[in-house]
Amino acid sequence: MVSSSENSSDNDADSAEPQTFEEAISSTMVGRFHYFHLFIAGMCAMSMMVEVSCLSLVMSAAKCDLNFTVYQQGLLGSSGFIGVAIGCQVLGFLADSLGRVKTLRIMLGISICSSLISAFSVNFQMLMVFRVFTGFFISGCQSCVFSYVAEFHGSKSRVKYITMTAVFLPIGGVYFPGRIAIGVLPLSLESFSPWRLYLILNILPSIIACGGLFLLPESPKYLLSQGKPDECLKVLRQIFSVNTGKSKNLYPCSKLETLEFQRSQIGLKLIKDKFKVLFSKNIYLQTLNLCFVAFGITFVGTGTYMWLPVIISFLLSNSETSSTVCEAITSSQAGNSTISSCEGPVNTLQYEILLYIGVFFVCSYFFISQIITLVGKKRLFVCWLGVNAVSSIVIYWIHNIYASMVALTIVVAIGNTNSILNAIAADYFPTDVNAMALSIILMSCKVGAVVGTNVFGSILLQYCNQFFFVIGGFIVLLLGLVFLLPGNKR
Repeated sequence: MVSSSENSSDNDADSAEPQTFEEAISSTMVGRFHYFHLFIAGMCAMSMMVEVSCLSLVMSAAKCDLNFTVYQQGLLGSSGFIGVAIGCQVLGFLADSLGRVKTLRIMLGISICSSLISAFSVNFQMLMVFRVFTGFFISGCQSCVFSYVAEFHGSKSRVKYITMTAVFLPIGGVYFPGRIAIGVLPLSLESFSPWRLYLILNILPSIIACGGLFLLPESPKYLLSQGKPDECLKVLRQIFSVNTGKSKNLYPCSKLETLEFQRSQIGLKLIKDKFKVLFSKNIYLQTLNLCFVAFGITFVGTGTYMWLPVIISFLLSNSETSSTVCEAITSSQAGNSTISSCEGPVNTLQYEILLYIGVFFVCSYFFISQIITLVGKKRLFVCWLGVNAVSSIVIYWIHNIYASMVALTIVVAIGNTNSILNAIAADYFPTDVNAMALSIILMSCKVGAVVGTNVFGSILLQYCNQFFFVIGGFIVLLLGLVFLLPGNKR
């Protein structure tokens, strides 16, 4: 039996004026649902960074166990980035076709299995293949997670929550693996190498993220863009009820304005159509600009980060002489101090230093998330790159080891601007191609990471005196391109 109040609400729903999605999502308020949603989305981003970067911390131990060459070691260090660069396009397309949350659930599950298998690798080839597979499938956690976050928020909270999601990236890229490495790698296990246990433990963020996704609904904006307003309203009512503690029937929106939509389908034609939108006459220059800036940010940030432990070891070995970074590198090379041994206890000092750097990255991401709305995306982007450029140039003259480490950390922190770039892109591109657009930008990031990781080492060791000036100049170029990025939602 239907009550009179329900009949009344139904009549009101029929006569109510349709609201825009922006009005409807703002009416859900921001509360407990969004806090849990932020945590799970953050764990998705964190799991991607853990799986891609964790291998660099166990390279020496794995090399002793599997007996691979220095060249193979370089390939292995890039394996996760290679997988992400290949997979982000495919998974971005699937996220626009099958849905955000469904794609994330499937890909996280497969990546967990692939990562687990890699921990039991018997040779270099097996480890390389399954780490590429892991990177391929885990790329979905960044190619669509920022779209998934953005589509649950109105304009007032959207940018803030996108950047707060990015806070989890340095936790996954530096702090979490570093903390696990300090506790696990020094262990002496008779039947199981510590580095294998380390890889297994790094699956934990993926397991948490995958489980949490089964408690979250599909993106309401995605549902509306697919011509499913009733399902969209159902999700919005659920969010409203969780946030406010009130009945779903009290949600003030009963009708939604329709969005232009394209039914989910899989095929080359749909991919072609999405690329036509992204590279159409009106926006192709911005698409290319966003991709190049993304490439440049990770080229500098990841390239420097992957060689940061080596630079730190050079500085520590010459700490008594008050050398500059380049003087320490030249002196250490002459003394052959980089030779490593498979015997003796594991030195955890570099992990501890990286741990502190990870704390700095977490704090800086959180700082960005708190001021980005107040300062503005482009203005903050420009100021951050300016500090990065100055830090890179002054490294040449710094003779204090701690000041050198601070300057190097600031250069690596250029990667923090990825959260600002994602916020700009998420606001700019249409909903039906948003995830694919972000996946193209992500692919540009990972190509930059692969190139930077493989190029920085040889250039740094051979042309150190010119190296940091060139990097500073390149960052200035990126700063100029940032001025041309879209400032407002298109």
